[in-house]
Amino acid sequence: MLKIHDLHKSFDSLEVIKGVSLHAKKGDVISILGRSGSGKSTFLRCINFLETPTKGTISLSGEAISVSDNRKGNSEITDKAQVRRLRTRMAMVFQQFNLWSHMTVLDNVTIALKTSLKLSKKEANQRAEKYLAQVNMMDRIRYYPGQLSGGQMQRVAIARALAMEPDILLFDEPTSALDPELVEEVLNVIKDLATQGRTMLVVTHEMAFARDVSNRVIFFDDGIIVEDGAPQEVFNTPKSKQFKQFISKDY
Repeated sequence: MLKIHDLHKSFDSLEVIKGVSLHAKKGDVISILGRSGSGKSTFLRCINFLETPTKGTISLSGEAISVSDNRKGNSEITDKAQVRRLRTRMAMVFQQFNLWSHMTVLDNVTIALKTSLKLSKKEANQRAEKYLAQVNMMDRIRYYPGQLSGGQMQRVAIARALAMEPDILLFDEPTSALDPELVEEVLNVIKDLATQGRTMLVVTHEMAFARDVSNRVIFFDDGIIVEDGAPQEVFNTPKSKQFKQFISKDY
């Protein structure tokens, strides 16, 4: 489903991602753990090309996107149309929801369906309603983001991602901006998606989710993956000193 080979990302002289490779199969739920600044969120943004990798190859279902240097020595994507097309197959849910404040819940979900996928208004509305119902937000369909709780806004953001009907869902700390009492409602939605066999990469600090829902856990430290395996394996018998310190000190 997804193959990442020798991915690097630098910001000027600072190298944040240092040659990461990762393969994800269809139906994998991979939790990505790590301390702040370890590179995990940058890695996720590179997968969706919200950040342009400095070096490396990303392949989705056998279609590869490579990065090359332009005449000025800066990294760039050779085929931007290809990236736009593949982005519709890799939907991302952000920490801060990223909803349009002047649009209703329904319009927030349908806008990309009409502009990127070129669906008619009727088709877009039908698809949006299907996924808003899945995250239990149909009773707020005419509301604006300012009228919603943080948990409700994140559920709308998840519905927006689902409505693209992507091959892979990318979650970047989906509960970190929520009050503690709202975290569970969003995690329950993501858990439900996992039971449906969806392929997901989830940057998270929720250890219980990583243990109980993921079928694979990876741990980032200083721009590289230092731990990778099944949840029971990595939590019970961690191989790296960094992950042992992480789970003993913080959790």
